[in-house]
Amino acid sequence: MNSSQSSRTDPSFGAPRQPLFGSPQPSVESRMPDPSAAVEQRGSLVGRLAVITGGAGLLGAAMASELGARGADICLMGDDPAELRRTLSTLDSGVRSAMLRCDLSSESEVLSATDFIHRMGRPVDLLIHAAGLQAPASVATGAVSSLDEHYLWNLRGPYLLTQQLLPVITTAQGQVVFFVATETDPNLGSGGDVHHSISQAAVQAFAHELRAETARLGVRVLIVDAVAQTWSDLSTEPARPSGRTVVESLAFSVVDTLSSAEMDVTELRVQRPSGPLRRERR
Repeated sequence: MNSSQSSRTDPSFGAPRQPLFGSPQPSVESRMPDPSAAVEQRGSLVGRLAVITGGAGLLGAAMASELGARGADICLMGDDPAELRRTLSTLDSGVRSAMLRCDLSSESEVLSATDFIHRMGRPVDLLIHAAGLQAPASVATGAVSSLDEHYLWNLRGPYLLTQQLLPVITTAQGQVVFFVATETDPNLGSGGDVHHSISQAAVQAFAHELRAETARLGVRVLIVDAVAQTWSDLSTEPARPSGRTVVESLAFSVVDTLSSAEMDVTELRVQRPSGPLRRERR
């Protein structure tokens, strides 16, 4: 995201199906939920602001769809504007949405994105880390440059984003979600993806430390752990009996967990039959 993009202010934040790169501060009234609507909608998140990384991927899109369906306002982040627009175009027509082009491996772009979010003048109720890099590699043959790239995308970017948004997350007594994949296909003789595994272990350590630091402030931290292949080739899978794909079912379950005020779930672990590894950014 560059300065010219961040300076755009028309249309205002909240226009249905209108992705944008800039916004004036909304009124306080625009954040207040309608009590009757909240009662009618199970797990309602009306008036809540959700910031989602990986908006160009299947997981980010599924989370945006589920959160939007429950009334949340969506700020979608990703490095492919065309795919971000495609994701936003699939949301319900009444969902208030914005999009931010942001390369998580770039410190300057992350800082620009967080500056934009702060200028909204709103607490952040949900920060969803659904972005990440996956690329098969082994200890014997993996390039150090690939390890560096995994570090930037999977750890440093989310760390910086969380750090910069922590004041507004704390104000909301919000929730932070980390999607990780700590296992690879056990049938692969090469051992799967060592760089991804190392970075995912680091993300889990970061999440645990964040939970320890912020628990007394009312911030909840959820780790969703899934086998790496969970995110591959889901667009062609048949729907389950519920009518949802695997990734849609996952999003539904995670949002149900986030919507509950009765207990603090700290970790969810899910898996499905594995498929072949491929290089992808979620």
